[in-house]
Amino acid sequence: IIVVLIGLAIQLDIGVLGMIPRLRADIGVIQGIDLFGAILRLTILLLLAFIFLNAGIAVTVSTVVIFAQYLLLRRYSATVIDFGAPQNADDRKTMLGLIRSQAANAVFYCFQGQITILLISFFARQSSSVAEVGALGRLAMIFVVLANLLANIFVPAFARCQDRRQLRSLYLEIAGGVTLFCLVVLAAAAIFPDQFLFVLGNKYAHLRRELLLMVASAVLAALTGTFWSLNAAKAWIAGSWLYIPLTLLTQIALIPFTDFSNVSSVLVFNLLSSVPNLLLNLALSFRGFRSLETATA
Repeated sequence: IIVVLIGLAIQLDIGVLGMIPRLRADIGVIQGIDLFGAILRLTILLLLAFIFLNAGIAVTVSTVVIFAQYLLLRRYSATVIDFGAPQNADDRKTMLGLIRSQAANAVFYCFQGQITILLISFFARQSSSVAEVGALGRLAMIFVVLANLLANIFVPAFARCQDRRQLRSLYLEIAGGVTLFCLVVLAAAAIFPDQFLFVLGNKYAHLRRELLLMVASAVLAALTGTFWSLNAAKAWIAGSWLYIPLTLLTQIALIPFTDFSNVSSVLVFNLLSSVPNLLLNLALSFRGFRSLETATA
């Protein structure tokens, strides 16, 4: 646990320092550090596999690699910013205010992300249902590449943009590109379910309906995450606290119509529960652009 907490602390620092190359569009630096970490982790684990390897050692190796990446990122950051520069009181106050306003949402999001597994664990008739949902959840890894592109390239570009017309165009391009990608993935899952399920293994070949529901949930999560990232990049997040009551009210309304002992029914419950957050983020984006028009009027 101590090793995990140390790794988490280092990862938090990396998250802050990582914004420097992103905002400067130094993509080569980001790719170099990520590639270095991946190669170092793979090399160490391969060597240890011939000696002795367990979960504890794997976690320790991961923490060591994260620390090595932190050192590289800090060395790069020292060349482009002054770590000894005094803090700006107004900026600090604004940032702390944003953090406090999002604390409840962050905690709720962590628990909400596990709601499907929790419901299946309590109400499913067969223990295998938990394994089925867990296996289908792996398909969300399809969107990892998209998430990295957003975090490292598109969202920082959106954050840097100050021209109102260009900002609107950039928003539409990013949102349109992500939507198109999501629709392609959803269509592929509907047309080629056997190929998707083949990746998971033969014992999951019967989960065609569940596959489509899980991919649809992943698509909604990807779209919501995209809109949230764009809104957060411009601090268009006032009112985002509505995420909690809207989600809870939706779930309460769905309870009478949901069979929590059925995997498909729980997946539908999870899918519909994510709709309010998507609509909320679209509303925040709309209000953000309206505020820009008012400011320039």
